[in-house]
Amino acid sequence: MFFIVQAREKENKDGVNIIPLRVVKNRIERLHLLRKQAFKKAADLDASIYHFHDPELINVGLKLRRIGKKVIFDIHEDVSGQILTKSYIPGVFRKPVSCLYSIYERRMIKKMDALICATPFIEKKYSKLNNMVVNINNYPILNELVATTDWDKREKAVAYIGGITEIRGVCQIVESLEYCDTELYLAGAFDCEKTKQKIASLKGWKKVKYLGQVDRQKVKEILSKVKAGMVTFLPAPNHIESQPNKLFEYMSAGIPVIASNFPMWKGIVEKRNLGICVDPLKPKDIASAINKIIYDKNGEIMGLNGRKAIEEEFNWDRESKKLFELYERMLSH
Repeated sequence: MFFIVQAREKENKDGVNIIPLRVVKNRIERLHLLRKQAFKKAADLDASIYHFHDPELINVGLKLRRIGKKVIFDIHEDVSGQILTKSYIPGVFRKPVSCLYSIYERRMIKKMDALICATPFIEKKYSKLNNMVVNINNYPILNELVATTDWDKREKAVAYIGGITEIRGVCQIVESLEYCDTELYLAGAFDCEKTKQKIASLKGWKKVKYLGQVDRQKVKEILSKVKAGMVTFLPAPNHIESQPNKLFEYMSAGIPVIASNFPMWKGIVEKRNLGICVDPLKPKDIASAINKIIYDKNGEIMGLNGRKAIEEEFNWDRESKKLFELYERMLSH
């Protein structure tokens, strides 16, 4: 098995051969230079199946098909909806760009051998455009993040781990700290300096422990200290029907979640009593949920319920079987 990715050097990790691409941050270089390099390295491997994730690699996937390869496009996001919230695209251009991408994507994915969709919503959206569409959810590895810290020994703190952007509701989370006696462990990269300055200027920032980007071991360490995980994304088109990884990672760590009150998320969180859903635009409502979980014994029960849901349903052990079944079907054709 080979993994072609931006990396410093070639290596073998857990049986996977890492094939390095040049590390770039500029979007123009990523679209042009990296695509050419990715196609060449992929074609040289002469693999049985090619499985790619990034939308900018659609053209690479099609070129591989033209030389007789089997290709899977793994769709993680509703990209056309995501474009509507991209801060680097001027507001007046977002809707036209979204429409153009949607037209292009719908035409191109009909030509793929198979599609993997990371949520039921995405699967429903694309199921009529390709003959082989499989929903494989990006759920946590069962025991990667589980912690055994007693509830009473945890800090009066909550955590947000992931990309730090305004559209993910981080401003409102920091503002909510003004109304509760709680600290926030904040880990991840800011999308830009402007966002960092805006959030750092809020009154609640004095209660934030900002850790920057962290590795998986550090994520586990953070989640073993706190009493809740925050996933209060704002109601953007790409969020309402999404299944953010951090929601399930918090559950996997055995802590309650405080999540946005989107219908789909409420169906996961409130149905199983594993957290509280709030209006993500209202810092006082977020603070109320934080206080309720931290000072109520029911918070511990919510965390246990979340862990149970991971063990019984939302785990990668189950989802990975669907992935290998798809590979086997494609190889048998």
